[in-house]
Amino acid sequence: MNRKKTEADRKLLKLLESDGDEAVLGDEFKSELVKQIMIKSVESDEYCASGRALCTQCKTLLSATDGGHVFRHLDRCTGKRAASEPIPETSDESLRSVEPLAKQRKLADFSKRQFTKEQTSKITRALAKHALRTGNSFNYMGGDCMRDLVIDVANATGSGISGKEAKAQIPHRQTIQTHTLRFSDELIKRAFGELKPYVGKQRVNLIVDHGKIVSNYLSMFASYIDDTFKLRLLPIGFIPSTDSKTGADTADAIIDRLQSVGWSEEEARACSITADGALANLGTHFSSYIRCVSHSIHLLGEKVVDPLEKHAKMLDPEIMKLLPIARECLDNAQNVSSAIRNNFQACSEMSRLPTLPNDTRWLNGLKCLVDVTELNKEILDLVSKLSLKGRTSMYWLNDHPEYVNAVLHILKPLLTYSIDFQRQDEVTIHRVLPAYKVILNKWSAYKDRDFTKIMDKDIVDLDLIEAMATSGLKPLQHYYSQFGTHHYGATLLSPRTKHMKNFTKEERKRAVSYISEMLPKDLIDLNVDTTEVPEYILEMSDNTEKAPTHSELKRYLDESFNVKSSEKIEEYWSRKRLDYPALYTVATKVLSIVPSESVCETTFSTAAFLLDKRRTRLRTETVEKIVVGSQIASKNPDWVDDLKTN
Repeated sequence: MNRKKTEADRKLLKLLESDGDEAVLGDEFKSELVKQIMIKSVESDEYCASGRALCTQCKTLLSATDGGHVFRHLDRCTGKRAASEPIPETSDESLRSVEPLAKQRKLADFSKRQFTKEQTSKITRALAKHALRTGNSFNYMGGDCMRDLVIDVANATGSGISGKEAKAQIPHRQTIQTHTLRFSDELIKRAFGELKPYVGKQRVNLIVDHGKIVSNYLSMFASYIDDTFKLRLLPIGFIPSTDSKTGADTADAIIDRLQSVGWSEEEARACSITADGALANLGTHFSSYIRCVSHSIHLLGEKVVDPLEKHAKMLDPEIMKLLPIARECLDNAQNVSSAIRNNFQACSEMSRLPTLPNDTRWLNGLKCLVDVTELNKEILDLVSKLSLKGRTSMYWLNDHPEYVNAVLHILKPLLTYSIDFQRQDEVTIHRVLPAYKVILNKWSAYKDRDFTKIMDKDIVDLDLIEAMATSGLKPLQHYYSQFGTHHYGATLLSPRTKHMKNFTKEERKRAVSYISEMLPKDLIDLNVDTTEVPEYILEMSDNTEKAPTHSELKRYLDESFNVKSSEKIEEYWSRKRLDYPALYTVATKVLSIVPSESVCETTFSTAAFLLDKRRTRLRTETVEKIVVGSQIASKNPDWVDDLKTN
């Protein structure tokens, strides 16, 4: 870029070009191609710096001060000269393709540029945060692929930093791990800080589950309703456990973990706890035990198709002859799904893939049947490309749509409920008992061959529906009986189901008593007439159970609510906080319970990135920090953004 020369610069150039000694070139200035201009002092006859320098290539005057302007000028100057230099005449193609020397020197200098200390620090923090967000192993984060990615991003967005020198500055595995563990400590500390206001007030629900990644671990979450009546879930532990997995050992491990962060034993035991059926005796160590509804639904679906021996003996032989048809539908669907997923060409032609079969997850077979049914047309178009087993299974399903529809009619609601109860962003415990009641009423009607609620009777096998409903009633009643007073109370606290019309009088009385006991005693309505009512009058009454005697509860039950309203239960109680202050407090306790421990399973997926049979040297404390920190980061991305940058 040409710049206008000042009058002083023109005089300085004339002095240099003259035969006199008033101005001379001195030492190099930042480059061998640039010389300082020295001016002779009139008083001392000595040369002193003029504050200007001269490019010997193009005779341009430059400022002799610190800055990058000299190198930028040389880049432009040498680049133009190199481009104008003729290519030497030679028959050697390798020599003819060599770039001009000036350009080679420029590229070499360019590739030797390095990150500043501040840039290296920012890269380290960014990689540590990425490790938390993704759960990727530290070997991957510090590997060549990630380092190359950082260089590519820097080249694409920055001033072109590249080369081995810059790549060598990118932190290695150990440095990234150190920063990640520090960030994990901050996130875990913040998580327990968020829980602190609710600890010891029956507002914290623990969710636990055992699993195995190389060795046995116990995953721990905590749920609570915050002051805006929003359900919050926080990972709080991932600790080693014994092979026995008994309730007592599990309780001791949980309490030890909570005491390590400052909770008292009383505060820990005051929590309710959600777990699967194998840990039912946790209820003796904590305030209450909540049976995991996801496991319950999984087992219920399985027992519909494959009843327990004691239940099978009570079923009619004709019923037992029909049940294998349901099993055949599910098995064939899994065969088709496997055949598609094992065929690359078939996968590439599908708009989406059917569910991957999983022998340890019974509902996966039902998901396969749902997906294969929805993708029926696409699968038939490419069925010739599938394996013999896959083709045979698909043809069978296509030839027996009435069986497929019957199985889906009975079991698909279980899948819908299971997905709903696994939600982590809203309250769902109040829907558990009503869902089971809906299933109970439908299956009881089908057992009696009452199919009035089935709209398309001509496309389903009614005999198979009767058989599956009859088979499922026994396990349904068993798993229903495992739900406790929390579920009844939650049903009552939902404005949609508060009248509990599908429930028995005894069940409604149980719900009212549970909620009443949690309300302050000073809210008892002393004006209630307690005069004994004659028995024959009670028999004619709508409800013979004892009516609620708390003023807030009475007003709540008497209040009308449009069940077709889209208002969620969280929004309702947030709106009614001032109307029913005592009942609102009870709702924060009861509705904070998460009915499924499926959230804990996500922890084992994260841990699988970090642990395998070749990587067992990580200390358990380190594993917990990484896994729990990663889980917190994934559920609270804004917390990662708030991490300290120093």
